[in-house]
Amino acid sequence: MKRPEAVARIESESQPWDVLVIGGGASGFGTALEAASRGHRTLLLEGSDFGQGTSSRSTKLIHGGVRYLAQGKIGLVRESLRERGFLLKNAPHLVHTLGFVIPCFRWWEKPYYQLGLEMYDRLSGSHRLAQTHGLSKAQTLEKVNGISSEGLSGGVRYEDGQFDDARLIISLYRTLLDQGGLAINHARVTQLIEDNDRVCGVIAQDQINQEEWKITAKVIVNATGIFSDQIRKLNEAQSSDIITTSRGIHLVLPRSFMSGSDAIMIPKTHDGRVLFIIPWHNHLLAGTTDTPCDSPEPEPRPTSTEIEYLLGYLNRYLTQPVEKKDILSTFAGLRPLIGGRGDGHTSRISRDYHLQTSSTGLITLAGGKWSTYRAMGEAAINQAEKVGDLESRKSNTTDLKLYNDTNELVEITGESPSNDNLLHPDYPWSQADVIHAVRYSLAQKVEDVISRRIRALPLNTEAAEQIAPKAAELMAKELGEDNNWIGGQIQSFRSLLESYRPNP
Repeated sequence: MKRPEAVARIESESQPWDVLVIGGGASGFGTALEAASRGHRTLLLEGSDFGQGTSSRSTKLIHGGVRYLAQGKIGLVRESLRERGFLLKNAPHLVHTLGFVIPCFRWWEKPYYQLGLEMYDRLSGSHRLAQTHGLSKAQTLEKVNGISSEGLSGGVRYEDGQFDDARLIISLYRTLLDQGGLAINHARVTQLIEDNDRVCGVIAQDQINQEEWKITAKVIVNATGIFSDQIRKLNEAQSSDIITTSRGIHLVLPRSFMSGSDAIMIPKTHDGRVLFIIPWHNHLLAGTTDTPCDSPEPEPRPTSTEIEYLLGYLNRYLTQPVEKKDILSTFAGLRPLIGGRGDGHTSRISRDYHLQTSSTGLITLAGGKWSTYRAMGEAAINQAEKVGDLESRKSNTTDLKLYNDTNELVEITGESPSNDNLLHPDYPWSQADVIHAVRYSLAQKVEDVISRRIRALPLNTEAAEQIAPKAAELMAKELGEDNNWIGGQIQSFRSLLESYRPNP
C-alpha cells in the first residue's frame, strides 16, 4: 500500500474505528496487530516514521534479561523468554539465536554465572535454546576471537535471541495490513476529542501535506513511549507524569575488532551495568549505557562522556585498542521507564510495562521492552475490549507468522537491471531496496530509508552520506517529487548525520 491510498482510506472512513492506536513503535504495533488479528477495525497513527524513536535504537536483542534474573524479577524473565520463543518461531527471517560468552577472570565467576544461566535456561521451559556450558580459556578465545587473554581463566556460554528492530517494525506493519488493519506514518495527533466525558477520537495532522483529519474510534490506546505523558495530558492536563526517561547509547565498530562467532556479555561494570559486544550486520555493536534524562527528545545524541565510558570497557576486554576514530557510527535511544528513583540510578528501574485507563477511557500502555511487545499488545486489547465495549475475542498472535517481503524485492529487481545495482560497493543495499521502501512501507523521507529500511545510518555514517543523493533521486521518482525536494532531503539528512557521528 502506498501512502496516498492509506490517506484516502482514512479520509473516506465514515464509521468510528473499533481501535485507534497512537504510536508506531514496538508497543503500538503489538497492540494494533493484536486488535486487527481479533477482527477489530484498527487504525494506527505514528507522528514521525514507524519505529523512529526508541524501537529502532535497541541493543538488537530478544531476551529474557539475565540481569533481571539477578534482581529477582522471575515473572518478567519467564514471560520474556516465552515471548522470545514465539518470535523465533513466527519471524525466523528477522530473529535468530546468538551465542553469548561471559569471560571469567576470577576463580568463582565460572561456577557462579553458569549456575545463574542454567536457571535462566530452565525458565525458558519448552522454548529452551542450547544448553549453557562452561568454556576453557582456549575455547573462550576461539568463540570470541579478539578478546584479551590476560588473566582470562575461561568463560560461560549461553544462547539468546538477536534481531533487527526497525525491520521487524516494518514486518509488523505489513502483517497488520494482511490482518485488515491500517497504519500511517508522519501523522501527528494534536488533540483528543471527548464526548460525554469519554475520549472518542483525535485530531491528527498529516506531516507530509499538512492536512488535518478528525478521526473517531470506540477506544483509543496511547502507545507513544517516551511521549506517553504528553498524550495523557491532552486528555487530563493535570495528570502526574508516569514516565522516567533514560538514555542508552551504542557504538558501531568494524567487525575486525572481534571476529569470533559469538557475542560478549560483560555482566557487571563498576557502576552496576550490563554491557554487550555483539556481531550485527557484519559489524560490532557495543552498548549500552543508562543515563537519566530530564525530558524526551526526538533525536537524542550520545555525549562524549558516554562514548568514553564504552571505549574504556572495550579497551579492557579487546586486544586491539579502540579509539574514537575507529567508530563508524553512534546512536542513542531513550527508554520510557515507569516510575523513578531519587538516587538517579535509572538502571535500577523496572523494565516491566504499565497499563492504565483514564477516567475518560484513554488507555495508556507504557514501559516494557521489545521482547514482550506481543504480550503487551495482548494485555492492552484485553483491556480495550472492556473499555470500548467491543466483542471479547481470543488472542491468536502466539502462532501468527510475520510478513516476509523477499518476493517483492525480486519483482522490483526484475523491472529493470539497474534496480539490482548496489548503492555502495561495500554493502548489500540495492536500488531495489529504496524503491521497495517507498512502495510497500510508506517511506517518505531519505532518513526513513537510510536509517530504518536499510539500516545504513546506524551502521556507517560515511557510507550513509555517500548513498543519500542516489536514494533521494530514486525516491523522488517514486513519489513524483522534483529537484527541489531532492536537495531539501539531502540537506536535512546531512544535518541528521551529526547525531550519529562521534563527538569531536
